[in-house]
Amino acid sequence: MKVRELLRQRPWIGIAVCFGAVLIAAASVWATLRSSEPAMPLMPASVFFSDDDGKTYFADDSARISGFDHAGKTAYQAAVFQCGHGSPFVGYLIKFNASGKSALEQIPDAERRANSSQAWGIRQTSSLIKRPSDKSWISLDGAAAANQVLNPPCPDNSSDTPHQILP
Repeated sequence: MKVRELLRQRPWIGIAVCFGAVLIAAASVWATLRSSEPAMPLMPASVFFSDDDGKTYFADDSARISGFDHAGKTAYQAAVFQCGHGSPFVGYLIKFNASGKSALEQIPDAERRANSSQAWGIRQTSSLIKRPSDKSWISLDGAAAANQVLNPPCPDNSSDTPHQILP
């Protein structure tokens, strides 16, 4: 019996084959989406730090954990910005709460540098930020206040939008 004749006599076979193909395709898409982890932002090889409350900054290994000793001073990660062609400036400093810092210290340097999902999660939940010269640190969870710190104005009060620069 030829295939056409078979399908004419028993149309449910064609319907079953099509339905099976759709199920296999859907299962394939579902398995692909389920197995992929959310993309974590990549960490650059080095980031900026400041040991004088943002007056100056220096580049160091991104695996360093903010709050380390640098020539007898505590160095915090610094987010450095530039407005137009103006001089770069420290927009805010970053450190981690005690439990976050302790947890990051347990992760190998290579994983911190690669920003593994574990390191990324700790950074997201334990980061504290402040503007240079501010006395208190703000949790990233403090939505409105944190948003103001994360979006620093240009030092010359120009209407330029500051963009973050990396080493």
